[in-house]
Amino acid sequence: MTYTTFNEMYAADGGVRLHYRQFQSWLSRQSDDLMRLKRAEADLVFRRVGITFAVYGDGAGTERLIPFDVIPRIIPAAEWRLLEAGLRQRVKALNLFLHDIYHEGEIVRAGKIPAESVFGNAQYRPQMKGIDVPGGIYAHIAGIDIVRADAGEYYVLEDNLRVPSGVSYMLEDRRMMMRLFPDLFACNRVSPVEHYPDLLLENLRSVAPVGVENPTVVLLTPGMYNSAYFEHAFLAQQMGVELVEGKDLFVDDAHTCTHLSRWHEATRPEFALCHRFGATSLYAAGFASVSCGNARKVLELAGAKTIPVARGLQTPLVRPYPRDPFSHGDDGLGDLALPAPSIADDPRFAADVIVDTVDRYAGDISIIGIGPLTNIALALMKDPELPRKVSELIVVAGAYGFDSTNSLRATGDNPVSEWNVYVDPEAAEKVYGAGFNLTAIGVDIATHDSIALTDAHRSALRASTRKSAWFLANVVEFVERRDFRACCALIDSLAIAVALDPTLVGTQRLRVGIDTQGTLTLVMRRRQALGKSPPPAASLVLISELKK
Repeated sequence: MTYTTFNEMYAADGGVRLHYRQFQSWLSRQSDDLMRLKRAEADLVFRRVGITFAVYGDGAGTERLIPFDVIPRIIPAAEWRLLEAGLRQRVKALNLFLHDIYHEGEIVRAGKIPAESVFGNAQYRPQMKGIDVPGGIYAHIAGIDIVRADAGEYYVLEDNLRVPSGVSYMLEDRRMMMRLFPDLFACNRVSPVEHYPDLLLENLRSVAPVGVENPTVVLLTPGMYNSAYFEHAFLAQQMGVELVEGKDLFVDDAHTCTHLSRWHEATRPEFALCHRFGATSLYAAGFASVSCGNARKVLELAGAKTIPVARGLQTPLVRPYPRDPFSHGDDGLGDLALPAPSIADDPRFAADVIVDTVDRYAGDISIIGIGPLTNIALALMKDPELPRKVSELIVVAGAYGFDSTNSLRATGDNPVSEWNVYVDPEAAEKVYGAGFNLTAIGVDIATHDSIALTDAHRSALRASTRKSAWFLANVVEFVERRDFRACCALIDSLAIAVALDPTLVGTQRLRVGIDTQGTLTLVMRRRQALGKSPPPAASLVLISELKK
């Protein structure tokens, strides 16, 4: 008997399959040396970030880098829709099977499966007989291994229902491809995968017991020596939930409780306003839905329900989200207990919202970035012509040395690079070098003493009947209770003020580059003259003083 393997890229006659032609054309233009360098870069980043897995019984070492191939496996949309429908059907059938064997047992009585194969299995739990699980879902996550036969048809190799792992490596591989080959994503319509942690958390919350409106979700891990520990830590961080071990749990009065030190660093709602037409959110302590919900709360408080809010990337482009040195309260908004918003998220991905909105108002639209520049960098990958279509990009990013005292005492962030750049320097590098008409507000100017609120300002805010005034007054007090100056609550507001009235500030046009190689000193490099800076430093307008 002879067997043939299915070639993903080439047909039997040697021709390139239709859905691989554009990629093959691109690949043929890349040199072998470049591809080797890219692969080495991927290995370096994976090793630096610690994206590894353990191999039990491997005498050569306990940790290996995750598998990564610069040649992607491309599945056309129509083919994926058929595959997705089949996989959904299969997972539903598996859950129905588990429900049946713990209830009526009709599949056994019908002789479809021998009784000893079920009830004699070491994993069968007679204690579960007759128990109804929430939503009828026994397997909340399913890892379905599929293979392709010689004619290209798909077969299921095995079903992993207990503790399937590997999705974190898929997410990290996608992020690495976007870093190494952004042009591929600019010229191809690639389905996003970044929202997987959101879907996972939503799924887990959906099976909470009846009557529990705000369930606590934790991720249980055997510990750091488990082969999939990176995935456990990754998913816990991405979902914004606690990572726990068995020793962290105890039973008290028939309730399973979490026995943890629950210090939680929630962050401010970091979102970029696209003129008055849309807002996009970023990660809050690694969880984009937190900042997205907070953005909607603030917009609703301000009476701006019609502005759409879309979720952005869960993490920076390459690096894990670092710990924020400043706590914004348990809710990320100064513990003010704002009501849940009535407006829903825009279902589109944040980068798509930016691209779509800019296309609609090309030449007459400004983008204001008051968080890390991740979403704007992704939008650039999708549309390299974005800088030509945007009239102005104003960002709160960097510290340029115009006021070194303020840089050092600002918000506890890296005094050289400022938090928004420090979180995602690769994104900042892309945005700064893209050719935008870019105005940057450094933290050294945004924390100037003249921005701080006076007693008269505070009294006016307290006397106002506007909800937004109440919000601002309370946020300022929250910041001051954390031993920071009041101006630290107004850093992002300066970007809006400059967009409305550019005469408020004085500016200088200088060259700025971004160092992405250091591990502790990711810095902004300010140049004093346009002619003295080597590439890839970008020319941009820096706000150097406050005039009013």
